[in-house]
Amino acid sequence: MKNLNELKEAIATLIAYNREEERDWMENVAYGKGPDYRRPEYNPALCPGHIYHTIRKLKEFIEQ
Repeated sequence: MKNLNELKEAIATLIAYNREEERDWMENVAYGKGPDYRRPEYNPALCPGHIYHTIRKLKEFIEQ
């Protein structure tokens, strides 16, 4: 990267490439829960390691 703007452009491209956050979160929560799994209400705090926590931070960075 030559400068901060190029880094921000690269991050913006990565963020735009990602799928829908809520759907990804639901899949992450449901993974391995078996046939009795009940769909919870969307709450990102229940999956602290979910990639969208990082993506939100990157969005804040490129908006500065």
